[in-house]
Amino acid sequence: GEVTTARDNLNQSQQWWSKILAAEPNDLSGRIEASNLLNTLAATYPYGQEHVSCNLEAARQQSELLAQNPGNPELIKMLAMSWHNVGANYLTLKQFTEAEAYLDKSYQLLETSHASSIPLPNYSVEMAETEANLILANLSLHRPDKAEKYYLQSIERLERAAADDPSNLRVLLSLCGLRVNRANMIKDQQAALTMLDTNVAALQALLQREPEFVAAKERLLETQGSR
Repeated sequence: GEVTTARDNLNQSQQWWSKILAAEPNDLSGRIEASNLLNTLAATYPYGQEHVSCNLEAARQQSELLAQNPGNPELIKMLAMSWHNVGANYLTLKQFTEAEAYLDKSYQLLETSHASSIPLPNYSVEMAETEANLILANLSLHRPDKAEKYYLQSIERLERAAADDPSNLRVLLSLCGLRVNRANMIKDQQAALTMLDTNVAALQALLQREPEFVAAKERLLETQGSR
């Protein structure tokens, strides 16, 4: 019931934005907000075509805005997120070719923007999360070498980010999630256990400081299950 109410409210908000932007078509912040609203709306639908359609429309609008405002960091981050969401949806739907294509669009946009010295907050973790899904897509497409490349890039990126900012919990949780996925894939049992033991130590230390941190509890449970 709450999801239905949220969807109705978001659809109402979309209608209001349409009226506002009809009167103020050059309101960039309004157009950005309206496009991002579509990603929020997508989350109120089950995984499927309606979910994907909302993300695709958000990406279409953001692509148009970015073409008009090249180098805008907020638009770059939002468009990368929209393409990532489309790819993640296709992964869930087991449409792996489509998933890989959209995840790669997100990856390339982040990478080229960073190379152009455009400031992107949380660049490392955004890239690593996209790489994590690219690993899954390429494994499903029977491309283990490509999956391995993304894994090595992702683990190096996250370990560097964690060393630079140990207080960044998003980095820590992403790193622990990547280790669990990796441990589940490799055949070397001792190497897998070493990765998982690293997770246990980091997550138990975090939970001593933040005993009610649900995401850390869930990641620790995943880790212990893999061990």
